Amino acid sequence: MFGIEVVKHCNDIGIIVDVSHCGHLTTMDACCHSRKPVNANHTAARSVYAHARGKSNEALRAIADTGGVIGVVALPFFLSAERRPSIEHMLDHIDYIANLVGWQHVALGTDWPMQAPDDVLRATLGAEAKTIGFREEDHFDVTKRLVGFDDCRDLPNITRGLVKRATATSRFEGF
Repeated sequence: MFGIEVVKHCNDIGIIVDVSHCGHLTTMDACCHSRKPVNANHTAARSVYAHARGKSNEALRAIADTGGVIGVVALPFFLSAERRPSIEHMLDHIDYIANLVGWQHVALGTDWPMQAPDDVLRATLGAEAKTIGFREEDHFDVTKRLVGFDDCRDLPNITRGLVKRATATSRFEGF
């Protein structure tokens, strides 16, 4: 019951409830008990790539039903099992979630200080991987980036990719 109290308190004082690091049941409970929008500011669609850190369709719908937003990560190991995942894999998750719950509930939630040099990432995040919850099966590598998205200077590549997809499919009419 403490978790429900925390959600209600966050609602009362204006703190956003974010379920990015929560499992399925906690995500569903937060969505059920929050009177305000619930967000997952950095996640992925488990239906696109079955990674434990992704959210199920049920959870994605529940977040959207609260009026919340789902931020899609740019972390290769959460988006694809391919050896060299590209920005297209991130766009696949964005498209999937937009088609599932509506584009109004999708955001960029890149996560990660990708602007830091690799040696700094290895010395900080890399050294802490196991202590912050990453497991072997997560294939965690702080220096691996999406092909086409090395750092925040490549944000326009996401826009280009989404526009190209929208133009090809005309799915975002009225956007």
